[in-house]
Amino acid sequence: MRRALLLILLLLVGMAEAQGPTIPRDYAILSPSISFSDDNETFTVRFVVRNAGGNPGANTAIVIRNLLTQQVLTEDILPPIAGGASVNISIPFRTRDFNEGQLPIQIEVGLDEFEPRDSPLAGNNVIGISVTIPPMPTQPTGASTAGDGSTALVELADGGIRLGGVFITYENFVIGLVIMLVGVLLLWIVSIIVRALFRRKPDFSAWQPSYAFMPMIDPNSVEGRRQAWQMHAQNGLILAPPTPNNLHVVKLLLGTDGELFNNWRVTGIRLSQYDNYGRVARTQYIAPSGLTAQLNRLLRRRAKLTPNQLERQAARLARRLVGQFRRKINARTAFLPVALDLRLEGKHGEIRIVFELYQAQGGLWVRLDQWEPAMSVTSAKIQESYTFTIHGMHAGEKLADYYKRLGDDVAWLLSQSLQVTKPQAQPPEPQPYAVPDTLTGMQPLSI
Repeated sequence: MRRALLLILLLLVGMAEAQGPTIPRDYAILSPSISFSDDNETFTVRFVVRNAGGNPGANTAIVIRNLLTQQVLTEDILPPIAGGASVNISIPFRTRDFNEGQLPIQIEVGLDEFEPRDSPLAGNNVIGISVTIPPMPTQPTGASTAGDGSTALVELADGGIRLGGVFITYENFVIGLVIMLVGVLLLWIVSIIVRALFRRKPDFSAWQPSYAFMPMIDPNSVEGRRQAWQMHAQNGLILAPPTPNNLHVVKLLLGTDGELFNNWRVTGIRLSQYDNYGRVARTQYIAPSGLTAQLNRLLRRRAKLTPNQLERQAARLARRLVGQFRRKINARTAFLPVALDLRLEGKHGEIRIVFELYQAQGGLWVRLDQWEPAMSVTSAKIQESYTFTIHGMHAGEKLADYYKRLGDDVAWLLSQSLQVTKPQAQPPEPQPYAVPDTLTGMQPLSI
């Protein structure tokens, strides 16, 4: 009998030990306080949670809500706290997320199946505190900063976007964005219409040089022979082969200081084809003002450029010119020669026009004569032009190769014409023949 009673007693003690302590958990909120940052951009809710009971149970929740709207401001997980222990809790908030004035908030801890809301254990699990929200400036000045230290003008907020401190809902933001895009589109369409109405079409009208109106002089005199040669000068380059006793005349457009193209301005660029009867009007391409301005910039900057830099920039301009001109021609008309015309303008008293006559002697070009023409000046502006002739597509040459070669020839002509040189009073050294084959053996035609 005693053995049976002792066995029953031991069994009851073992069951009690297996069930663990019977003291329930009892969380309590102590010492709630509010602290603001130095710039008032954030405030922090601080409090202590203490377990005055025993068994901590499982994880529970910390809930802070706005008592005015009953909106839950934050909800965090609180791990179990051992009996008799306590933890310090700090939860930050952005001041800009709340309206200026008094903000009553309520802190709740541990309201679950271990401590039901209306039970005696939950009496100290809820506490209220008031926060005084200070007035804030319109633009953020401190806390809302980007990674590089600059103020973040756009911030994401609950239910919308805060733009420069002004809260905008997502719906209003999308509506405003659509209105802005429509406005930009309308402005773009209006700008196209305005440019089409007021932009002048590139002009390359017929003209005559100022020295063409002078009365004829006795062709047997020196002045008469010079006057006759003037109408044959097409540009400032010698592009003909130096066949024995062949003569070639060039015209140089100079400034008063003798520098080539100084005080001259390009007013037009034209590419066209011509046959035995003259220019083919349908192939005429007149460069827009943008390309003309690009060539003028190259004229002004050429003294600061190396020959390689000048060639590269001339090549870019030539590619744009030929890229537009090739739309005017096709495989059936590509064999026709191509003319490149540059129309230039200078102010009377600031420019000079100089002609030079060369003769081929011993395979080299030797200068025979140099002069300035007599001109009839009827306005303050004096016009001149350069004309270059380029071979069309050769027999057996592919169309793609012809387009590339045409661009290379135009680039060579531009870069060679823009070289910074000054005419010499004494005859220059004889010039060797160094001209691309696609530019030789053809007599340039007058406009």
